[in-house]
Amino acid sequence: MEIKRRNIKEELQESIDEIEKEYYEFQQNVNFWKIYSIICEMFEPTDIDELITASLSFVALYECVVDKEVAAKLSKELLEKLYFIKKVNKKNYQDLYDTKRKMQEFNDKIKEFKKKRDELEKEIKENKKRIYEKKNLQRKYCFIKSKLDHQGLLTGQDITFLADFMIKKEFTREQQILGLEYLRIHNQKIKHPDYTISNQVRDMLHSKYHEIEITERQDLAYTRYQSDVFSYQKAFENSKDVKEVIEMLKNSEKNYKDKEAYLYILKSLVNIYVRKLNEDIEDLKECYEDLELRKVILATYNEHRKKYTYLRTFYFEKQKEPPKEETLEEETPEEEVFVNFLFYPGTGTPYLERDLKDIPNEKLMELKELLLKKKRGTLSKDEDQALTGSDKLTGLRELRGDQIRICYRHLGGNMYAIVGAFIKKSDNLRAVYEAMAKRKVNIEISDEEGLAPAGLNSQATEQKIFDFIDKNYRKGSR
Repeated sequence: MEIKRRNIKEELQESIDEIEKEYYEFQQNVNFWKIYSIICEMFEPTDIDELITASLSFVALYECVVDKEVAAKLSKELLEKLYFIKKVNKKNYQDLYDTKRKMQEFNDKIKEFKKKRDELEKEIKENKKRIYEKKNLQRKYCFIKSKLDHQGLLTGQDITFLADFMIKKEFTREQQILGLEYLRIHNQKIKHPDYTISNQVRDMLHSKYHEIEITERQDLAYTRYQSDVFSYQKAFENSKDVKEVIEMLKNSEKNYKDKEAYLYILKSLVNIYVRKLNEDIEDLKECYEDLELRKVILATYNEHRKKYTYLRTFYFEKQKEPPKEETLEEETPEEEVFVNFLFYPGTGTPYLERDLKDIPNEKLMELKELLLKKKRGTLSKDEDQALTGSDKLTGLRELRGDQIRICYRHLGGNMYAIVGAFIKKSDNLRAVYEAMAKRKVNIEISDEEGLAPAGLNSQATEQKIFDFIDKNYRKGSR
């Protein structure tokens, strides 16, 4: 019999959302109780003019609780009763009787507000303790889910807590065992000496490589060069030194009078390794459970990625050079080629843009250089390091300059999110790092529709940051 698997992370998120909804409804009741309390106070006076003034302003308060039209209608009804009482002829017995009746009707309406106020007050008192206990439970759910999301090590208490959680959520015994096995594997991957392999697997699953466009017209024009492409591919496969083959490619350019033919060969080689990398990713998905085969796939992927990176960089370098003669239309090349892409998330103003005001002008160019090095993939080991020492810092890394520190998160593949920067002023930086770790990164690289606008926004933000640095660095360096 097949056991229906249940996703602990998803069910944690559902519980987080349920508590958030319940807490929101509780806060709404608190707000409504405050409004009803104010309304009851407004109608405490017995002076008729004060009651009329209260009825005029009452609608602005009451429309926060009910529909605006309902509030206006009730306000009008109260005013009509009060104006009747104020203008009545007190010498006429019938009028006096009607006045008493109208006042009773008015007071009955006010009693309804008092009754609603008292009902809400009772409900708030009864639920307050339970709601705040649930809010504390929600924080625990969020903390543990963050560990599961960002490769954090679960403690024994965390696992016991999750075991109780599964019982409360009515997991079957089989489902509980599968859930605990998932937690064990999660911790084992983190403790395992080949933790870098876990990171590689995660990065591969988040990656998708795209071929450089070769038009049908180009294919027809340069099909005779396919044998050359095959020869160079063989050279890459048989050589242990990628740089050596790249050097051979550089020297072979003089054999092609047509610059576009040479670029076609380079593009074809890049695309061969794009296809190989995507095949490696699919192989990983199919053979993940076979540990030995998985190691082979990872090693193959790393070799293919190395060749792809060198080839792609070399292609764009050659593309920048003006061709001797134009035979085919090509897209305008970029000024500089980068192997990594940086996102600049933030709530409202991007985090890094917000932090610039605290960076001294003379240090701004150092910050810019670190970002450019990350984009080029030329950082040294000392300049790019993971942050350790606390579960709160799991998944957070930093770029290190002389005094500049830039914190970021790896989104997968060659994409990174910059979450902030600061100047190192003391050795005790844990509080600063933990504050950086709390900054949210709402970028999902698997969402292609959402990724494109996020990428455009980040490019615009980066240009704004670099313009600021270029302008203010010169001021601080005079």
